Amino acid sequence: TQLFFEPDSALIRKVDSIYNAMTDKQRAAQMIMTASSTAPKLGYPYDKARQLIKDGWVGNLVFLKGSKSAFAAQVKELNALPGMLRPLYACDCEPSLMNSKWPGTQQVLKANQQNTEELVETNTHVIISDMKEVGVQLNFAPVADNALNKDVISTRAFGNDPNSIIQL
Repeated sequence: TQLFFEPDSALIRKVDSIYNAMTDKQRAAQMIMTASSTAPKLGYPYDKARQLIKDGWVGNLVFLKGSKSAFAAQVKELNALPGMLRPLYACDCEPSLMNSKWPGTQQVLKANQQNTEELVETNTHVIISDMKEVGVQLNFAPVADNALNKDVISTRAFGNDPNSIIQL
């Protein structure tokens, strides 16, 4: 946010020079994120996602299901591809599904077990630590789900009281 309120002219020139050197296809690809997963029907297999990035059709990647070590290796491989910009990497690393979707991650409590701000903060730092180890910069995990319909949400929400959900 500091750069927004106090722009750095050297950084602005650098960003402009990269942007101006990009083709329309490269610019469009920066607005597209594909999904990669080892689960059938949940994103593309990694080889297909890598090819989309390598061919310049996609600029970014969200990791859905697969091992932490495999995702880390994939980030390393993709970062070594020639090109102007490295992909932005994202995940859906919500606490209730993290350990089953990303085997090899540190244990975290499910959202419905996190009933204090301290537990939320502790578990959030654990998830961030795993994301950093892999090279993921963005987490799409939901934070305001309401567990009124337990058949759908189950353990994935902080509860069903809007005030406590907002607080956590």
